[in-house]
Amino acid sequence: LMCRGSNVAWCNTSNHPSNVKGMFDLNKGAKMRDIIDGSSNTIAMGEGATGPQFMLCEGQGCNTAPATPVEAAQGWMVAQPPPSDFKAGLFGGPRASVFGSTADRINKKFTTESLIDLANFSNCTFGTGSDATSNFRSQHVGGCHFLYGDGSVHFISENVDLGLYQALSTIQGGEVVESP
Repeated sequence: LMCRGSNVAWCNTSNHPSNVKGMFDLNKGAKMRDIIDGSSNTIAMGEGATGPQFMLCEGQGCNTAPATPVEAAQGWMVAQPPPSDFKAGLFGGPRASVFGSTADRINKKFTTESLIDLANFSNCTFGTGSDATSNFRSQHVGGCHFLYGDGSVHFISENVDLGLYQALSTIQGGEVVESP
């Protein structure tokens, strides 16, 4: 999954708060000069496993599956998450996308869906709409592998401090962190 940072708000502007911005977003990628936290301290991508053990739930921070369970599946032809007005009719329920966020813990049960709240698409502030972005997840016991901006790969425990995990996912948070 391409890392969006710790923000889950989807918006059609470039006004994401810099302290929560990740390396990727809709139609956007960071340049090396944008990564002021350091490419060796910043997550670029992480695992997004799919299958029957990764059932989706609806809404950021969710922890129960919907009445009709849906497996996490990654899109490749339509890579972005579905907009809210298409959700029920076109997509038939919650879906994951090629983006991941550190707003929720690694390997949390259940996997957070990804959804763009079109009614709130001009607001980039976390928690102002029903936007949601999938969490990182893997079939490895205890955590996930992550690709950093410098090309190195690190295994991060699912028990990592949430603040540290989120700091590692941002490009301009200004935190001084080292990979756990």
